[in-house]
Amino acid sequence: MPLASRGRLGSLASVPILACVGYNGMGKSALAARIAMMHADAGRTVLGTARLLDWNNPRPCTDVLCEWPSHGQEGHLAAHPMWRPLLDYRQLFTAKDAHVWADEATGVADARGSQSMPSEVADFIPRLRAKQVTLCWTTIHWSFADVRLRRVTWAAVWAVGMLEQYHGDEIWGRNRLFYFRAYDAKNIPDDFDLSKRDRAGQSQGLRAMVRGWVWGPRWDAWTAYDTLDPVASLGGSDGTGMCLTCGGHRGRKTCKGHAPTERQVVPREEAAPVAVDDAG
Repeated sequence: MPLASRGRLGSLASVPILACVGYNGMGKSALAARIAMMHADAGRTVLGTARLLDWNNPRPCTDVLCEWPSHGQEGHLAAHPMWRPLLDYRQLFTAKDAHVWADEATGVADARGSQSMPSEVADFIPRLRAKQVTLCWTTIHWSFADVRLRRVTWAAVWAVGMLEQYHGDEIWGRNRLFYFRAYDAKNIPDDFDLSKRDRAGQSQGLRAMVRGWVWGPRWDAWTAYDTLDPVASLGGSDGTGMCLTCGGHRGRKTCKGHAPTERQVVPREEAAPVAVDDAG
């Protein structure tokens, strides 16, 4: 990576579960994309809620099976052959020797109880090692993601963008210089705030393990990631019947009580042996 201090930012690709945190336009998703590029180069499948573009052969997307929202629009480029869209939680259960890129974790594992990730997924994430699956997720603020996802994260990178430049009538400027700091996630409090410093100048007493500067115009991450492209949210339903698209619950049959003489309804394959009274 250009201007990467001590050349250590590339080592973040080896972190099994990594978080990239930062406000809009600060470079967190670009860093996640650059990490996904390393995994794709290593021949690993990349499951992503954001598209990983084919940086080796940039070209318009002509895939007739592409259902991405921006397909057919100007600037929609072909995806990398190792990339697969992550659209359903159940894809995680069958993934093997793959890298998962969950961009904007509030669409994947929101901290709010009504939209938190399903318990099945929360139980599965700590077992990613058995499947040789790595995970990189991004969010605007550390506290926005589900606490269960934060607890199993190994390291978190805070992204800061500078020297913004405006093109045409754009309201949001595009930063050209990026500064990244990686911390040990197990020491990060839920209310972590980079603006809070101690006497040693450390953020809430935490010392960054890795620091790095990247000059944006020379960064190859932009050849594999379109910052203005839509991000997918995961669908499906969990074991409690909660819809993973809207957060609502599917209706269940209401029990209004039964008479003592009514028989219990048991599926045939699960029916228990019937006890016979000796007197009868």
